[in-house]
Amino acid sequence: MRGAEIKGVLLEAAQFEGAEPVILADGARIDGDWSMAGAKIKGGLSFANSRILGRIDADNVQIRAGRHAITGGGLYVRQGWRMNNASLTGNMRIDGAEIGKTFNANDLSIDTKQQAISANVIRIGGDWIMRNARITGSVRFPGADIEGQLALTGSHIKGGVLAIRADGARIRGGWFMGRANIEGRVRFPAAFIGNQVRFRGSRFKVRAGPAIAMNGATIKRDLILNDGFKADGGIAMDQTQIAGTVDFRGSNVRSALIAREGQQLKTWDQDDLVERYDQTALSLVDARFDRLRMPEEAQYRPLGIVDLSRAHIGTYEDYAEAWPPAFAKSTSGDGQRNRDADGRDIDHLILDGFAYEHLEYPSGVAPGSEQSRGRRAWQMRLKWLAGQSESDLDEHFKPQAWVELAKRLSAQGLHEDARQISIARRRWHRRSASASGRSQLQSYLLDLFALFGFNPWRTVAWMVLFVFVFAGIWSGAAQNCAEPGCGDETVFVRSEHGRFSTNPAKRDATYPEFNALAYSFDLFIPVISFGYQDYWRPNMRFAPITTLSFPNPVKWAGQTLNIRPPGRSNQNDTITIRLTWGAVLYVLHVFEMIFGLVLTSLAVTGFTGLLRRDE
Repeated sequence: MRGAEIKGVLLEAAQFEGAEPVILADGARIDGDWSMAGAKIKGGLSFANSRILGRIDADNVQIRAGRHAITGGGLYVRQGWRMNNASLTGNMRIDGAEIGKTFNANDLSIDTKQQAISANVIRIGGDWIMRNARITGSVRFPGADIEGQLALTGSHIKGGVLAIRADGARIRGGWFMGRANIEGRVRFPAAFIGNQVRFRGSRFKVRAGPAIAMNGATIKRDLILNDGFKADGGIAMDQTQIAGTVDFRGSNVRSALIAREGQQLKTWDQDDLVERYDQTALSLVDARFDRLRMPEEAQYRPLGIVDLSRAHIGTYEDYAEAWPPAFAKSTSGDGQRNRDADGRDIDHLILDGFAYEHLEYPSGVAPGSEQSRGRRAWQMRLKWLAGQSESDLDEHFKPQAWVELAKRLSAQGLHEDARQISIARRRWHRRSASASGRSQLQSYLLDLFALFGFNPWRTVAWMVLFVFVFAGIWSGAAQNCAEPGCGDETVFVRSEHGRFSTNPAKRDATYPEFNALAYSFDLFIPVISFGYQDYWRPNMRFAPITTLSFPNPVKWAGQTLNIRPPGRSNQNDTITIRLTWGAVLYVLHVFEMIFGLVLTSLAVTGFTGLLRRDE
C-alpha cells in the first residue's frame, strides 16, 4: 500500500506474518478509517508519512516484530487513534506524527529492550490517554504539543536509566500519573503544563541521580506529590515556576545515594544529573511557587539534601516533625543524619537565599495541636535553622536564612520571636569557625553589655552597676581621709582652688565635700559635667606601696655606644619610680571614664537603633 490512495482500510481480526514490515503503507492516503481491531500482525506495521482522514482503530491489536512494531513518523490522522488493550513486541516510532483528536491507549502493553514509544515533537489535538499501561522500555515525547491532558494513571513503565522523556513538551490540559510505578528517570525540563500535575500515590525508582528532573518547567496550577508518593531518587525542580501549590504531604522521597545505602557508582553510570543530584532529595534552586507544603510527620521526612537556595515561595507550610536533625559540633549531636561512606553529611537543608512571603505555621506546629503548647516560634525555628549543613553554619556562616526568618516573623507580628532569631544569628556567627578572634571578642562584648542593641536597658543596668561599684571603691578610699569630706586632702585633693576664696577658712566652708556616689556618676557620664570630677582628683602621693628602680636608659646608651649625652654629665645610674595607692586610684579614675564613654555610647546607639541597623 505504499503511496496508495484508498477509501479505507479494514483489517479487523486479520492475521499477518512475514518479513518486517509485513504491512507497508508509507506515504499512503486513506480517505476514511484505518481499522485493525483484534488483528494479529507478526512482522510489524509501517505507515510513515501517510495521511489518514478518518481515525485509527487498533483496539486489542497484537503486533510482534524484531525491532519496530509500529513505524509512523510524520503520520497524519485527522480524527483520533485508539489502541486500547493493544499488545506490542517491539517499539512504536511515531516521531513528528499529528493526531487531530484523542490518542487512547488504555491497558497498552509494550515489550522492547529499546525505546518503547518514540514520539518526538508529536502533535495531539486532544488528550493522550494511556492508563494502566504496561511498558518495558522508555516513553519519549520531547517537544510534544498536546492540546488536552496526558493521563498515565496506574501505568507501569520499566525504562532502565530513562523511563519518560518530555523535554520542552507543551501539555495544556495537565499531566495525571497517579498510582503509577516508574523505574527509570522521568524528565521534562522546560516543559509547559497548563493545568495540574498529579503523581499522587505513584512510585519512582532510579539507581542514580534524580528520579524526576523538571528544571525550568512551568506549571500553571498545582503539583501534587502526596498520599503515598514515593521516590527512590531526588526531585530536581530548579528554576521551575508553579502558579499553584506544590504538595509533598504524605510523600516519601530519598536521594538515590541514600536509597542504595552509599554504594559507589561505576564511572559509566555517571552523568551531569547524577553528579549534581545524587545526594539530593529535593532541589528547588531559583524555583518560584505560590505555595509549598512539606511533609507533616517524621516518617515522611525527605532523606537527603533539601536545597532551597534562592527559591521564592508565596506561602511556606512546613512541620517541625519533618525537619532534619539539628547540627551540632559534637560528633554525637547530629547522629541521626545520613552520611556517605566518607562521613560527609548528605542529609540537611540549604537555605541560603531562600525567601518566602508568609509562614503558614511560624512555629512549625499546627495551631491547636499538643506540640504547640508552651513553645515559642523562635525556639522551634532555631531547630529548623540548625538543620543546615556544617558548611553553612560553622565553616562559613551564611546569615541570609536567619535574616529572612527574622524579617518574616516581624512582618507577621511576632516581633519578640524575630528579635530572638536576630540575637541567635549573631551568637551562632560568633561560635562559627569563620569568625575571627577580634570579631568574636567584639560580638561577646556587644552581647554581654547591650544584647547586640536589642536591649539598651541592659546597657543602662551595666552603667548603674559600674557607677555603684566605682562609688564603692571611692567610698572605701575616702575612709582613709582624716577629716569628713576629705578636707585634709590626704586621699583626694581639691583641684579647683581658684574658684573659691583665697581665705582658707572660707574656702573650707564653701568648697563641696567629697561625695563618692556623685564623684563616680560624674566620672562615668561623658561630655556633661556635674562638677565633682572637676573639684576632686586622687592624690598621687597617697599611701606609698613600694619603690621600683630601673637602669637609666640614657646613661646606659651613652656608655654602650661611647656617646656623651648633651647637658649634664652627672646622669643618675637608675630611675626611681614610687608606686602608691593614689596612683592606683588615678588609674581606676581613668578606667571609669573609659567605661562610661563606651557604655554610654552603646546605650545611645541602642535606643536610637543604630546598633542593629542591619535588621
